[in-house]
Amino acid sequence: MVVFYTLMPMLSKQCVLCLEPSHNPLPLCAPCRKDLPILKHACTSCAAPLSTNAVTRCAICQKKPPPQDFALCHFLYDSPIKQLLTQLKFQKKVAYGRLLGNLFATHLQDYYQQHPECLPEAIIPVPLSLKRMSERGFNQAERIAKPIGKELGLPILRNACHRKRHTAPQLSLPAKDRHKNLLNAFEIKNSLTLNGRPIEHVALIDDVITTAATLESLATEVKRVGVKTVTLWGVARTPLN
Repeated sequence: MVVFYTLMPMLSKQCVLCLEPSHNPLPLCAPCRKDLPILKHACTSCAAPLSTNAVTRCAICQKKPPPQDFALCHFLYDSPIKQLLTQLKFQKKVAYGRLLGNLFATHLQDYYQQHPECLPEAIIPVPLSLKRMSERGFNQAERIAKPIGKELGLPILRNACHRKRHTAPQLSLPAKDRHKNLLNAFEIKNSLTLNGRPIEHVALIDDVITTAATLESLATEVKRVGVKTVTLWGVARTPLN
């Protein structure tokens, strides 16, 4: 099946990729949905793609365990997911955030039905700096999180954390400099609570996980204020290389 690299505007009851009728609640037809690049085997700690499910953690996480406890992604960062995310962030196609959030929510529902003990209590979208928020006008992680919170019945803690300083775009940096770029970039001033009791398990969500530097920096801060378990969620994951 041909993949459309130039994505069409989102129209109701039409597939955003091929413009055929979707016949689904989502603007994505069954053939195009079937062809999406699903992440099949991944590291349970950082969601890095693995060649087999015989190994649960990648070599990097085995050598140096990250601050988070679990990580889940639904797609590989490949066409057409890559184009959907790019147009969401840089061309203000905010409806794509809702579409991707719904697709990810379905994946998470299936996973947590099999592992109900692993379900987080709340969601924290990765916050943008004031400068980036002013430029973009919205937080793509929040747009993706909204349908997930609705489907899983989880609160979204939009104001729990803030970015203390503006940082260089992660994509502009080599992998070895990305953790340093995010060092002490996030701050949570108060302990995280829900209905008056401390939250023990939080999911941190972003659109793409590349080196996981952004989410790991935030995970470190979340654990600093007393959260015991942190799960990373990302719509898509890039390969380790």
